[in-house]
Amino acid sequence: IEHFQDAHKPPILKLFQRFLKDGGLQISSCPRNTLAVRLFYRAFSEELNFGYRELMSLAEFKAHLLRAAFQVEQTCTLPAHNIVASRVRHSPANTNHT
Repeated sequence: IEHFQDAHKPPILKLFQRFLKDGGLQISSCPRNTLAVRLFYRAFSEELNFGYRELMSLAEFKAHLLRAAFQVEQTCTLPAHNIVASRVRHSPANTNHT
């Protein structure tokens, strides 16, 4: 979701949910907002210029998932990335997930 501005994050997360079975586990990662990561992206900006990219804290990343009705199961931070394992529960009216 770090490649999309805030207004576009909720629809993207809803799209992710369409591909999960009820209770299915999603493992997501995003680059951390740390000095080392910011310096890395600045140093390699020409090679890594793939458009919009947002660095996030773990709290920001989790907040986006929680607002999209994901249930955060576990988190982990690596030197350059945040990782979140989360699940989604589909409403009974929307049971077309296989």
